[in-house]
Order: sequence, then C-alpha cells, then structure tokens
Amino acid sequence: MNLWERYNPETVLGSVLGEMTGLPMMLCPEKTLFEALKRHLTRKELRCWVMARGGVDPETIGTETGLGAEEIDNALRKASKKIRQPKLRSEFQQLLGALEAEDE
Repeated sequence: MNLWERYNPETVLGSVLGEMTGLPMMLCPEKTLFEALKRHLTRKELRCWVMARGGVDPETIGTETGLGAEEIDNALRKASKKIRQPKLRSEFQQLLGALEAEDE
C-alpha cells in the first residue's frame, strides 16, 4: 500500500491529477502516476500534498511530518505548483502517449 492509498482510499489519483493538469490521467495506472510524482516532488511536499488531499487536518500533518503550519503551507503550495509545471505535464503526456501506443 503506497502513501496515496493509505490517505485517499476512495479517491483515484488519476482523477485528481487530471483536474489539476487538464489531461486525461484516468487512463494511466496509479502506480505509474505516483512514481512520477515521487520523482518530481520532495518527500516533504509529496507527503503533505497526499495527506491534505485525503482530508487530513494540518495539525495531524504537522504531527506526522514534524513540520510547522507555515512549512506545511509552503510544501503544499510548492507541490501544487510543481504538478502544474510543464516539466511534469510533459512526463504525464509521455505516459499517455506510451499507453496509446500500447493499445494500437
């Protein structure tokens, strides 16, 4: 069980990333998407973003990560910014292209 599955058991990672990037990410396997996030986000950013998307309150996030409120806000802001950046979007587009190529 990865971090996303622990804090977001009923939410599909592809749908969340699809909303943020405007790409049809539902087609990609969750494991592949999570691996891409792990490559581009720091551990702190990834952990805070995943927990926040799962509805975990900031106090609990701080307790589990050892971060203060300001550090959590910074990590969340940086994670959202990185997810929307062209560098990660292009990787997602390559993943989608590879999936389409496999289907043909």
